[in-house]
Amino acid sequence: MIIDNKVLTEPRTWKITKVNRLAANGLTQITLAQDRFDEHKDYIELDDNGEVIGMWADYYLEDQLTPVNYEPPEQNFDLHMEMYYAGSKPEIKINGSYKRIYVKFFQNEEERPYAAQDWSYAIKDGDIITPIDPTDYLDINDKSGTDQEIKLKFIGDASNLGKVLVVTNTASIYGTIVSSSVELDIKSL
Repeated sequence: MIIDNKVLTEPRTWKITKVNRLAANGLTQITLAQDRFDEHKDYIELDDNGEVIGMWADYYLEDQLTPVNYEPPEQNFDLHMEMYYAGSKPEIKINGSYKRIYVKFFQNEEERPYAAQDWSYAIKDGDIITPIDPTDYLDINDKSGTDQEIKLKFIGDASNLGKVLVVTNTASIYGTIVSSSVELDIKSL
């Protein structure tokens, strides 16, 4: 094996000389002896800029597997997320109890365990949507143990009655941005 910095000539190569199992759970002590780099057996892989991206011991020996540049096939991942709220009505009450909101991710209509990322909040008044600083309007309890769930308590004042709280989550999965929102009517107790 080759264990060294990304050097172009004479990297340090090693032979495994002894393997001792220390525990049944897979803890192992491996003893290595330094070996010599052999340009006729070993291979230093470079990228298009001449930077070292891999070093392979015994690359040119017979019966070795030949590395293949793998490019995953292009797929339509059909990624999307859906946001849900607890309770029977899409509403949140001023100084009421916490409202549980959670997201689920789907890929090709199958639920997947991706992690929610950025939660954002806005107040909708008719057609006007205004982003808000949640610390001014919400008490957020995100100690659920999962990134997919938060609990919100609306602590804004009565001037928000009749408006709508818009809760949005945006995530980046495989370089694709997915987003979902839920709208909760702001009601009095």
